[in-house]
Amino acid sequence: MKNLYFFLFLFSISITPGLQAQQLFTENFNYTATQALTANGWIQNGIINTSPVSVSTAGLSFSGYVLSQVGNAATLGTTGQDIFKEANTSVTAGNLYVSFMMNITSAQAGGDYFAAFLPANNPNGYVGRVYAKLLSNGYFKLGVGKGGEPAVYGSDSFEIGITSLVVLKYQFISGVSNDSVYLYNFTGTLPVVEPNSSVASTVGAGAPGDAVSLSRIALRQGGTTIAPALTIDGIRMATNWADLNSATIPDPSTSFTFTPTGLTSANLNWIKAVNYSNAGETQLIFIKPLLPISNGFNNRNPSGIVADTNFSGIGSTYQNDALAKCIYKGDSNKVSVSGLASGTTYFVEIFSVSITDTLYSTGTFTSGITNSAGPSFVTGLIFTSGTATTASITWIKSGSYRNQDFTTLLFLKEGTTIGAGVPGKNPALITTNADFNGSASLYQFDSNAKCVFKGDTNTVTVTNLKPSTLYYLINFVVSDTDSLYSNPANASGITKMATPAGAANPVFMGLTGTIARISWVKPLGYLNANYSTLVFVKQIDPITLGVPTRNPARYAAISVTGNGSGYQNDLAANCVFRADTNFVNISGLTANKNYYVLILIVRDFDSTYSPETLVNGMSLGPAAYYDIAQINQTNTVTGAVDSNNVRATLRGIVYGVNLRTSPGIQFLLRDHTGGILVLNQAKDYFYKVSEGDSIEVQGVITQNRGWSAISTLDTIIYLGSGNAIKQPALVTALNESTENDLIRINNLNFVTPITFWPPNSTIVKAYRTGTTDTFNIRTYTTTSLSGTLAPSGEFSVVGIGAQSSSSAIAPYAFNGYQVIPLKATDIIYTPDPLSPFFLVIPSPNAVISLKGDTTLSLSVAFTKSVPGNGSSIPSYRFLLDYPTGSFTSPLASILLNGGSGDTTASLLYTLLAANLPALKYGDSILLKWTIKATSANYSRFALQTRSITFKRGAFTGISELELDKVIILSPNPTQDAFVIQSPVQPTLVQIYDIAGKLVQIFAPADLYKIDGLPKGLYFVKVQIGDQYIVKKIILGY
Repeated sequence: MKNLYFFLFLFSISITPGLQAQQLFTENFNYTATQALTANGWIQNGIINTSPVSVSTAGLSFSGYVLSQVGNAATLGTTGQDIFKEANTSVTAGNLYVSFMMNITSAQAGGDYFAAFLPANNPNGYVGRVYAKLLSNGYFKLGVGKGGEPAVYGSDSFEIGITSLVVLKYQFISGVSNDSVYLYNFTGTLPVVEPNSSVASTVGAGAPGDAVSLSRIALRQGGTTIAPALTIDGIRMATNWADLNSATIPDPSTSFTFTPTGLTSANLNWIKAVNYSNAGETQLIFIKPLLPISNGFNNRNPSGIVADTNFSGIGSTYQNDALAKCIYKGDSNKVSVSGLASGTTYFVEIFSVSITDTLYSTGTFTSGITNSAGPSFVTGLIFTSGTATTASITWIKSGSYRNQDFTTLLFLKEGTTIGAGVPGKNPALITTNADFNGSASLYQFDSNAKCVFKGDTNTVTVTNLKPSTLYYLINFVVSDTDSLYSNPANASGITKMATPAGAANPVFMGLTGTIARISWVKPLGYLNANYSTLVFVKQIDPITLGVPTRNPARYAAISVTGNGSGYQNDLAANCVFRADTNFVNISGLTANKNYYVLILIVRDFDSTYSPETLVNGMSLGPAAYYDIAQINQTNTVTGAVDSNNVRATLRGIVYGVNLRTSPGIQFLLRDHTGGILVLNQAKDYFYKVSEGDSIEVQGVITQNRGWSAISTLDTIIYLGSGNAIKQPALVTALNESTENDLIRINNLNFVTPITFWPPNSTIVKAYRTGTTDTFNIRTYTTTSLSGTLAPSGEFSVVGIGAQSSSSAIAPYAFNGYQVIPLKATDIIYTPDPLSPFFLVIPSPNAVISLKGDTTLSLSVAFTKSVPGNGSSIPSYRFLLDYPTGSFTSPLASILLNGGSGDTTASLLYTLLAANLPALKYGDSILLKWTIKATSANYSRFALQTRSITFKRGAFTGISELELDKVIILSPNPTQDAFVIQSPVQPTLVQIYDIAGKLVQIFAPADLYKIDGLPKGLYFVKVQIGDQYIVKKIILGY
């Protein structure tokens, strides 16, 4: 009867919502004063039971509030027990409101919350928290928090000891983490309509996210030093504002049960609501055979309803269902009903009703079956799914069952409950078929229920069911002679989900003699949350198969073969993988051995296994010997090494230290042909890196962002020590040729000065003196350089060339080259051969006009660059370049003072103009200048550059006073045209008449024709550069 009792229990606790269900909770604390609220339906939250929340001796009053001065109240202190109480239903959408009267007797500056909503399944998930804190002026403020984030307090303050009405609103909003909470506090009257503004709110914000459902109101006594003390009363929870102050709907009854006492009678029992009032309320019970009672809006006055405990009597019908009759009206908690039909299912509903205003509670219903005149019914009806398409159904026959007189019938239906009724069909006329897809008789009251058993045993296996599908059962014992049926036995069950599909395309690929990779394709529909993949490995012999049933969580997966849990059907096969990806790298193999692999997909919740996926493969033998240069050639187009993924055995000399922390290993290995990185992230093969060691290493050629390495190692074999390492190659650039070589770069300076070398794997940028070329210097934590004092001036670096390309996979970009110093002595400090120096004049943004007297010059001055470290006195050069230039290829490079080392100089305008051929007459050009000091092979630039603008004058070599003499118009007079004799080409020629009117304009030309003008005297204005001269000319005479 286990399943049957569960079925009846579900009916007994169900509540039917009516139209008034917007009012979810009302609490007037109408209990005995000083009692703990946990004695009156409230539930303790947490383990603290000291200072219980108790009932006060009087209630609170708030004018116009429907719950004002009804019953007593509750008192909350600053610490102690926390409690909550359930509402009628959970709210998952829309708005949820709670209102209550409150009188704060004390508050504290820290502030804490004392009331909140709670979800049904999380006693710690306080949502919509109401806070109070004391202000310095003796008043208090109210605040609100959506969850655990700091409270948002309003700007209004309120007086201690005054009763107010608080409304808390939680607004469910579609989306993620965007629900809102609003808090209102009224000291006058409760508005009829919800106001537009609140005291405090968290609009679309707050942590720890949105509530899924809310069904409880919680009262909390918080922190001793921060919480308020108060009296609270008249709590009402509703889903709309109007119901907060509407007439109180009675609370529903609970624990409603139907117990048959005979063929035609039954007892009904229930528990009245805690706040039920005999004086102001009554209870109505309606009963109906075979089908559930239809519900709707209830407003019928109970005084006009007649109750008759004899169902066949004169009881009034229910206003929403004419087939349901009233069998009880009163204040008791039990009633005996007669006049029922035997072996019949009855549905029953109870309401509490307010006498004065005819407000109905939500209905509580139950159901039950009267005793049958037929044989005793079976018990222990159980549906057990054997596979996804079969089920074993068993039951226990009563001790009075007689095979010769009775027959057992079992009907099965998919998806929904089987229709009710009192069957009477002769069992001899009923056919059965355990194949649910086969032909069989249908149940008398439900054409979708088929007979799957007729006989006298107590078990049947039903086939051809659907996977993961709910089925309902009804079982009868029938008297063969008179077709009297027993009461039904009911049960239900769900078939198992379909067997998971197996993995596909399994591959065993030996990577080394000791390491292999196993990969597969997960089946379509694989969900990581619902499934696990198990991989088992066994050496030499195939794995013994069988039907696995073990919970996958019982397997410990260890990727080192021979260490994981043994397979259920073959303990020699060890688990190497239990997860949800599609590959595993296994180690601990023996070279040149055959390994067998079993892959299983398992549904976690019921340990259902897929069909087996099998594969086998060989671990690799010893790798071939190579010179490093043979396997380290880089493709000039893709940047990939030609021997990528080739297994190799290499011998060489160790350079530097272990660049990786334990248990990993990383160092440079070089032979007489080249170098390569040795890398293994998880194992050091018991080798301690020591520079100068001779070793042999076996592994696979790989690349990490273009940096070639031998990794996925089989082993490292020590051969000897004390070998000399090569001298570093002096380089001026980092590229493919410097990768995995020991190199040196001289004359470096930090782009951004540092005090100490970084203590972790960090890139520091430096540039080479006299150039803009930058270099990446990478420090490793494991080197003695890490964290030491950095040079303040120029230095040189020794280290291994490396690469970290911007491309994660091939083709690799040819960038990201680095130098990695291996020890502190790899940084060589170089004293400055020349000291820094500064520019003096010309001043910044100077403007120089290259015109007029050609003997003029530009004065230049700068501070002295002092030679050091044996350097000679430097010579200086004046450099000009474009604003974006780097002075590597300057526009002008003029040696000053013949290289004498003087720090002042004069540059003739003619010399400057000669170095600026692009500067046309009348134009200007913006440039920048600096000074470069040079001593032997060392150069240093001044610490600044300055902007300078050059303008080009009219012409060179002719002063303004000479213009009138050197410019000649001929012939003059002329008949039609003239030429201009001038040492410099004019830039513009204009003709004016004697009245001063401009009559003709010419661009520079060899001959100027004026035959279109009237005869007479004219003035010719000639512009050369930025100078003008006016000459007379006579036309036509």
